[in-house]
Amino acid sequence: MKKEYAGFLIRLIAAIIDGIIVGIPLSFVTRAGLIRYLIPTAYAVFMLGKYGATIGKMIFKIKVVKENGSSLTYSDALVRELSKILSAFIILLGYLWMLWDDKKQTWHDKIAKTIVVKE
Repeated sequence: MKKEYAGFLIRLIAAIIDGIIVGIPLSFVTRAGLIRYLIPTAYAVFMLGKYGATIGKMIFKIKVVKENGSSLTYSDALVRELSKILSAFIILLGYLWMLWDDKKQTWHDKIAKTIVVKE
């Protein structure tokens, strides 16, 4: 069975939903500091490591898996999340990369050897 890769728009909307889920409670906790980066990263690592998807991704029935189709470990999820710094580095080029990539991979997907697929 061929995998159907999740595209840009569905992944963007899922990320916005996750930003709201994490961002609203976080805005009541703190306005600055390292915790503003640690909590969203911890959320994503936990959700991807345990379920293969964040709540935003679950809503759209998309999942992050290894390129071979296996589930992510927490280590895989951490590498993917930390690699997002590189994806955002040059005018978000690493995120936009999925627009012309055959597997719709961002730079952080390529670094972590992951793909985002429709379930």
